[in-house]
Amino acid sequence: MKQLWHLRFTWLCLLILTISIGSTATTVGAQDESVFPGVPLISNLYNSATGPSVSMFEGWSASYELGVNGSEGNAKSFNLSTGFDLERTANRRLNKVSFKYANASNDSILVRDFALLRGRSEYLFDDSPWSLFTEGLLEYDRFQAFDFRMTFASGVGYRLIENDTTLLKSRVGLGTSREFGGPNDEWKPELLLGMDFKHQLNDRQKLYCTVDYYPNWTDFADFRLIADAGWEFVLDEASHTSLKIGLVDRYDSTPEGRKANDLNYSVLLLWKTK
Repeated sequence: MKQLWHLRFTWLCLLILTISIGSTATTVGAQDESVFPGVPLISNLYNSATGPSVSMFEGWSASYELGVNGSEGNAKSFNLSTGFDLERTANRRLNKVSFKYANASNDSILVRDFALLRGRSEYLFDDSPWSLFTEGLLEYDRFQAFDFRMTFASGVGYRLIENDTTLLKSRVGLGTSREFGGPNDEWKPELLLGMDFKHQLNDRQKLYCTVDYYPNWTDFADFRLIADAGWEFVLDEASHTSLKIGLVDRYDSTPEGRKANDLNYSVLLLWKTK
């Protein structure tokens, strides 16, 4: 049964990734003139409002992280942490895709196996701290009461601080989530209160933190909290290689017999395209 959910989870990951990177429209084969003189084409009006079209495969910055450790002999263990981040800003739209996966075993017994995939598309207003966003989150954890959980939300964002060294941004929205394959296998309405923080300490060091709070709007005692934070230190500028210490903390107020809090921390090497 778990092998089947692994396959379904992979397909859902690919689906969310495709939706996220394809959110910027591209006009293909549009005519230069309208059939009716003096009446502009809708595609021309769209292009004049959003700027020149951009291919979904252009303009992305990417980073990949990997951390592995283990032992063989009297004690046998293996730990793997990996992930990637994609980001692009084009036509006043900021698109982000992030993926994290962790797997750990002790004496060939699996003790951790979880993955997070998030896609967010944010529309930025010129010369305004306000923005509109929509996002999707997919969670898999072999040791939870469910097989995977899907979350969707939309709302508004506001940049409290934005300069060359610091970004502090808040998000408020409405959404829904569902746990598939568990005792609470139904959609439930949720609020979203989020915060994004980045700070460049110096030329080589950076801090970041993202926190998302999802309360059930019909019962605020039922809520989830996801925090992703870390510190990055540039090891080699020429190869864009950094050392990263990160943690992902997930809290669920209704764990259904499991522990409410899951904390995963890791030390990884990070490679960036630019």
